[in-house]
Amino acid sequence: MRLIILIIFIFGSLVANARATMIPRVSVEQLVDQSDSIVTGRVIRSWTGWDRAHRYIWTHTEIEVSSVTKGPAGSTMVVSEPGGQLDGRALRVDGAVQYSPGEQVLLFVANTPIGYQRTVGWGQGKFLISPDNRIHATASASEFVDRRGSAQNGTSSRGLDGALLSDARARVTAQLHRKAAGQ
Repeated sequence: MRLIILIIFIFGSLVANARATMIPRVSVEQLVDQSDSIVTGRVIRSWTGWDRAHRYIWTHTEIEVSSVTKGPAGSTMVVSEPGGQLDGRALRVDGAVQYSPGEQVLLFVANTPIGYQRTVGWGQGKFLISPDNRIHATASASEFVDRRGSAQNGTSSRGLDGALLSDARARVTAQLHRKAAGQ
């Protein structure tokens, strides 16, 4: 009887954990290095659409750019994340970044092979900017795992949480200069 209970417990534990997505925690240095663009701005609007193959739903968010720290300068940019509802169908992707109109954000964004721009690190690259010009992480620290080569080799991106926007920009700029100098 104990063996049956043990087998049920083990099986139940495996099933419960099967849905978990393991996303490596990234450091500030990795956020900067993996980003094609680093911007601050305001979320204007979001909409959903199919990918070119009409297989996956994406939620696209337009950002009114107020400053650019890295990447091409434009007055707006579109950040796309997998998932959404369209044509009576829904695609839910655990860990996909959510945006709301009116949010003031600091974003670390990378270009994808399919031509979209996405938030780096499954939400680790999105910070809300509060009225007192402090930035706040939007991703929960518990959602990410430490792995070899992740945040252990740099400054935790959670260390930016609560920092002044000007201080965060200075850290990003310092990392860009170190990278350009080959360090």
